[in-house]
Amino acid sequence: ILHIVLTDKYYFTPIKSFSIMTSNQLKLLAFACMVADHASKAFLLPDGGFSNVIVMIGRTSFPIFAFCIAQGYLHTSNIGLYQWRLLLFGILAQPFYITCLSLPVNTLNTLFTFLISITILRILDSKPIIVIDGSKGLDYMLKIGALSLLALWLIPLMPLEIHVDYGIAGIALPILLRYISKIKLQSVAIFIWGVVTFGALGSIWNIIGVGIASALICTYSYQRGYLHKYTFYVLYVAHLVVL
Repeated sequence: ILHIVLTDKYYFTPIKSFSIMTSNQLKLLAFACMVADHASKAFLLPDGGFSNVIVMIGRTSFPIFAFCIAQGYLHTSNIGLYQWRLLLFGILAQPFYITCLSLPVNTLNTLFTFLISITILRILDSKPIIVIDGSKGLDYMLKIGALSLLALWLIPLMPLEIHVDYGIAGIALPILLRYISKIKLQSVAIFIWGVVTFGALGSIWNIIGVGIASALICTYSYQRGYLHKYTFYVLYVAHLVVL
């Protein structure tokens, strides 16, 4: 596995001297951080001290995965299949997710969060409804308005209190990153997202974790790697089963 990770094949553009990590390497790192976080919750580590360090490590994972989801959306050859993979493995992981982390049954796992993000992006990037003087601004406004109306229509379902991991903030992050082209700006956007999302909670450990993730994003080499595209979906389900 180490040989495979360290000998990733060329993916999008030539490697820059300061860019050393492929998307698979970033995902492996994020996966390790997520496992540490979930293990601490599954085994109920006491608050404070070492637990705070684990919280910091855990918050590193989601922004990296969100970044990779945005990259995957931009470069996948079949967006429909991409959505079906998220749905299928999200369903497979769900019972183990709520059992492992002792969550209520109406809390959906991270794959559902990303599925919603991809679905919204697909709507926003669909064939323009209206273009004026070459600008798609009004088209995006109409689509955002339609999504807002859909959200209002779903308000009667709110008594069901269905939640997704990281909530609206989690859904928004891959969408935000999709429309930012430069990696360094994406890194800044991730850090600002972390401050806005976790600042109100008053947890500096969460913000430090997101800051580490934003720094790691800057090392992205525009390469994917040799690991199979289903690898991380299987690992996600497997680690919940084991825990």
